Amino acid sequence: MLTVRDVCDQENPPFRFFCLGQLTFYTATVFWGSLGPTMIFGKEGRYKWLCMGFLLGPVVVLLVWGLQRLFPKSKLLRSVHSVVILDGCFWYPTNLSMWWTLYVPTWISWNYVKKRYLAFWSKYNFILSVGLSCGIAISGIIQFLIFGLGVDFPDWWGTRAETGCNKRGNVACARLKIPAKGYFGPEPGHYT
Repeated sequence: MLTVRDVCDQENPPFRFFCLGQLTFYTATVFWGSLGPTMIFGKEGRYKWLCMGFLLGPVVVLLVWGLQRLFPKSKLLRSVHSVVILDGCFWYPTNLSMWWTLYVPTWISWNYVKKRYLAFWSKYNFILSVGLSCGIAISGIIQFLIFGLGVDFPDWWGTRAETGCNKRGNVACARLKIPAKGYFGPEPGHYT
C-alpha cells in the first residue's frame, strides 16, 4: 500500500485512506520511549490497575472451568468461553461494528444450522470457515494488486460519496474536536 503516492496524506489522500497506524506507532514510541512502563503501569501510574489482568485472567478461566466440572449438565455454563469473553472483541483499534460481520455468520452456523442440520453442519462447517478465511486473503491480494498497480476504481455511487467521513479533505474523520489548548487529558505536570 505504501507504494501508492501520498497514500498517508492527511489532507487529500487518494482512495480516502488514512494511515492511523502511523499515529498509533508514534504514540506507542513516545509512551515506551520517554515515559516508560513504570510511569504508565507502575505503582503510581495512571493505568496501574490494568496489571490486575495478569491475575484476573487465569482466575476467571479456572473459575469457569471449575464451575463447568461441578455442573456438567448446565447449558449456560457449557456456552461460556472465558477466553473469548475476556478477549473477544477487544482487539484494538477495532470495535464491535468491525467484528459484527464475524458474529452474524457464527451465530447462524452454531445456533441455527447446527441445531437443525447437524450432519450437514458437521460435514461443511469447517469448509465454510476455511472458505471465508480464504475469501479474505484473496480479497486482500486483489486489493493490493489494484492499489499497487494504480488502477482507477469504476465510477459508481460508492466512489463518489462526498459526505461525512468520505468527504475529500476530511482529516482522518476525527470523532472529537481538539480543544483550544491543543490536546486531551490533564494539564502538563498533573499526571498521576
